[in-house]
Amino acid sequence: MLSFESLKVEFISKMELEEGEELTTANFNHGGLNFAIGTTFGSVYFGQIAKDHKSQCVKIAKLVGLAKTKENAVTSIQLS
Repeated sequence: MLSFESLKVEFISKMELEEGEELTTANFNHGGLNFAIGTTFGSVYFGQIAKDHKSQCVKIAKLVGLAKTKENAVTSIQLS
């Protein structure tokens, strides 16, 4: 059974969103290191949690031009 006492934050990353843009969906791959995030403006961000023996960091890349207008929100993402 999962308990809230056992949960912890492993990293925090700031994303540059446009004014009024919000996160709508996100998904991790099975390994838990790669992820994708969708927004209300149709943007998709791909990210990777990079770990080494000293620290860990988050690398994020934004895919530009997927949606033709800002009215096309990303509502689902699946990674394999």
